[in-house]
Amino acid sequence: LDELKTGLDEADRLFVCMLHYQHFTDEGRLQYLDELVSYAADKSGVGCMTLSSFGNAYLNGDITWTDSSWDYAPSG
Repeated sequence: LDELKTGLDEADRLFVCMLHYQHFTDEGRLQYLDELVSYAADKSGVGCMTLSSFGNAYLNGDITWTDSSWDYAPSG
């Protein structure tokens, strides 16, 4: 959890993290997920998207790879 929080804190504009639903099958793992989502939700300017939304944004040019990070600039 700390590693994911640090990654989110250090992300410039976009932090990519895939969460696999089949991993969150018991109370301990659901608590872990709840803590991560709550931490992200408390950050200013943080949003979430599905992998499909990410792929579509990449294909239409809203998400691009820069020298060392992803950049998200929605066109619509």
